[in-house]
Amino acid sequence: MDLTQWGEYKFSPNYHSAIIKKPKSKAYYSVVLKDSEQLVELKIHDKILLTFIDKMNNNNDLSSFTRVIHEHTYIFREGNLILKQKNIKNIQYLTKVIGASHISYKFVSMDLETRAINGIITPYAISIYDGKDKISFYLSDYPTSDEMLIAAISSLLRKKYDQYKVYIHNFSHFYSVFMIKVLSNMNLNIIPLIRDGRIIDLKLSWNKYSIYMRDSYLLLPSSLAKLANNFKVASKGIFPYQFVNNSNIPLDYRGSVPNKEFYQIYYFNQFNQWNYCFHYLYYFSNYQLYLIFQYLKFAFFTLKPHAYLTNLE
Repeated sequence: MDLTQWGEYKFSPNYHSAIIKKPKSKAYYSVVLKDSEQLVELKIHDKILLTFIDKMNNNNDLSSFTRVIHEHTYIFREGNLILKQKNIKNIQYLTKVIGASHISYKFVSMDLETRAINGIITPYAISIYDGKDKISFYLSDYPTSDEMLIAAISSLLRKKYDQYKVYIHNFSHFYSVFMIKVLSNMNLNIIPLIRDGRIIDLKLSWNKYSIYMRDSYLLLPSSLAKLANNFKVASKGIFPYQFVNNSNIPLDYRGSVPNKEFYQIYYFNQFNQWNYCFHYLYYFSNYQLYLIFQYLKFAFFTLKPHAYLTNLE
């Protein structure tokens, strides 16, 4: 800020201005002097090349000052530049986060269980939960698994569920195969959205209403057992999945608790008698549907519910 160091200088008679010739140049500084700052123009033949303002930080120290050049600010201390900053105009602030009261919970959780008989995999149980009501479908009540699936899907084709999302864990990788098979025989307008060979969204329309089938695993990429551990809630427990893979075991089996070889992880005999249909529909499936629904509520609260098809978007 000490203009006497800039070159050959000349002050006006009242010391309100000064002219400083820049060494080895045709340029010169035209300076207007004020109490605590100086307005500077760098010129050649009265053409202004640059303007800036020097502001004193200490009246007793001309080597410590602040220089403002357009939107840039430079702070000097004892002649050394210690800080450079840019003054930003028209800042676009973050938009307000949508409150929880605006979050839509228009979704249901759906769970399918399958069995393998002679290498052929077919669904034998379906449960649906909308956060309030649960409905279950069991193969023993229907002539075929396809008719059971049609009954389950038909239960959602109501005005009540218009624009609802139906989340099925592992839908895009596995369960969509069974759905497509029966949906092709139903009077519906079907629009699939496919990514990397997998269905990530399946729109079903009838009359003027629609529902969307999606994969909760794409939002919460983990098994339900691991999700239970991550969310610090009780585990869904154990279940003898492989028990019904024996064609000699009826779906309405009532009798002794299945042996440990039918359990995938470990075996713990907590029942004296076993009713396969009862334990699936009222013990295991209820809890599994509840877990999926609660996990989705958490994801939707933090991610903006139905704006995402996968956790990578």
